[in-house]
Amino acid sequence: MVKKNILITGVAGFIGSNIANYLKKNKQLKIIGVDNLSTGFRKNIPRGIKFIKADLSDSKINKKLNFKCDYIFHFAGQSSAEKSFENPLLDIKNNTLSTINLIEFSIKKKVKKIILASSMSVYGDNKTGFFSEKDKSRIASSALFPTIALNIGDNFLVLDLIFLLTTLTILRFLLFFL
Repeated sequence: MVKKNILITGVAGFIGSNIANYLKKNKQLKIIGVDNLSTGFRKNIPRGIKFIKADLSDSKINKKLNFKCDYIFHFAGQSSAEKSFENPLLDIKNNTLSTINLIEFSIKKKVKKIILASSMSVYGDNKTGFFSEKDKSRIASSALFPTIALNIGDNFLVLDLIFLLTTLTILRFLLFFL
């Protein structure tokens, strides 16, 4: 039986490394991880997976990702609202440009499904505390730049993937710090 190739972006981060560790137990999957190690740690990357140190926003990334790919788990990006205010262009580079490059890769490789990490902040301030995937996205004032970058990335993905009939799943994470 032919193994399915799974690309995990942000594989050195908390979410990416845990997903990689879980998926590597399935012997029908070949896990390839990519990370630029700007916030993740090499020690988080599970043994037994192929690791590519690369920046997804690099225009030459598709040459580095030269392999057949069936599924993508996209957990790379910058989620800090503070960092987005300090350097909004870097935020757009890390969240939007990297996602656009990944879309190009997925088109070229005919990827079957992309699972994308995003932020609950795209829904804005919600007084009820309850959210639905049917809610319209709104800019949250506390996370203006990452929300814009994530919205741009999400919208590019949705538009491109609808035309390609690729399945897209967006996971919204609520991040808070104690």
